[in-house]
Order: sequence, then C-alpha cells, then structure tokens
Amino acid sequence: MSVYHEIAGTLIKYKDIKDFRMVQREYIYRPSYIEEEQVSFFGLKSKRIVFYVMEPYAAIYNENTDKLGISSYQPKGLRETVARILLKEQ
Repeated sequence: MSVYHEIAGTLIKYKDIKDFRMVQREYIYRPSYIEEEQVSFFGLKSKRIVFYVMEPYAAIYNENTDKLGISSYQPKGLRETVARILLKEQ
C-alpha cells in the first residue's frame, strides 16, 4: 500500500488524515466540445465541433438550510425561473 494519496495534484500522507466525510452535492453542468478534423472523399480537410461530455461547473448549496438548493424547486417555464432568480437577488 502506498504512503501517499493524491488529490488534485496534492500528495497527502495517509497517517495525516484524521477524519473525512462524503457530501452529496448537486451541480450545474456545462457542455464540453472537441474539434475534429475530417477528410472528405476528395482529400479536402475540414474541422467540425462535436459535443464531447457534460462537465461539472459549479456546486449548488443553500446555506440557510441543510437541504440542497434546487432539490425542491420545480420550474414551470423560463419566465417563472427568471422572475424567481431576480426576486431572490433583491
């Protein structure tokens, strides 16, 4: 067994870990794209953008309660969503 554990490029000694916990979070995801090069039948090269994967962008957490921020919210449309966001910011 190894003496160190790597987390995001940081080496941590196992004996220095006193306590840990796992916390469930909801995330906002954003699409990630890659650029592919295509060669046509006539030998012409072209590039196209292709969807690759959805990556986590930000965690959503409501500090006022122990519940997650969006766990109980059911949006009914774009207008309602925008209005609710604007009212919360005031």
